[in-house]
Amino acid sequence: MGELLGIGADAMDAGLAPRNIEHKKKREMRGIVARRTIWWKGRLMILGIPLEQLPPKAREQIAQKMLRENKKRIATSATPPRNDSGNGEAKSKYGNKKAVRVLANGKEFRFDSQKEARRFDELLVLLQAGKIKDLKLQPEFTLREAYTDPEGWHIRPLKYRADFSYMERVTPVCGGQGSGRPTGAEDSWGFCAEQWRYVVEDVKSYATKTRVYEMKKQMMLEKFKIRIREA
Repeated sequence: MGELLGIGADAMDAGLAPRNIEHKKKREMRGIVARRTIWWKGRLMILGIPLEQLPPKAREQIAQKMLRENKKRIATSATPPRNDSGNGEAKSKYGNKKAVRVLANGKEFRFDSQKEARRFDELLVLLQAGKIKDLKLQPEFTLREAYTDPEGWHIRPLKYRADFSYMERVTPVCGGQGSGRPTGAEDSWGFCAEQWRYVVEDVKSYATKTRVYEMKKQMMLEKFKIRIREA
């Protein structure tokens, strides 16, 4: 309008109240700042002016805007993959939903799947009933030790991490004279001795039975004579 009448922008601003001019400049500044915010030599520059040299209110507005943008960027990058139903629930690498249980010491333990967490609940019941003992979560076995080859390359160890290991009570088959059953489970007094069996357990599904797992399963049998129990 001022250009049509031959009046410059400065002349029009001169006819405005000082407060209106200040608001106009702030609106222009906000529009430009959104496009001219850069980092230079470790300092945040706004229109070539260091952030700390701007008015306090402007610094606060810029900081709040950057905080909102940062939260939005983090939320976008951390968005969990959606399952087939499209409800946005978090899934693991093989499509399993994570599960959390609170241990006896009050700390949370995260399981890779709901099935694994439910199996942990079952093992806790067996532990309290005295049917198993020495329950361990995620025990680790070294299938191949680390070494350095003649060319100087360092070969890392090959390890296998199971879901659970525990000692399982075995019902002894005690024989006796005339019973027709084999003996050997009795102690020196002739009573049935308590027997326990070491179990390594892995909660598996069709998707998690990969070739790497099958290879490690075979190596566990060959090296430790342990046959992994799949739940």
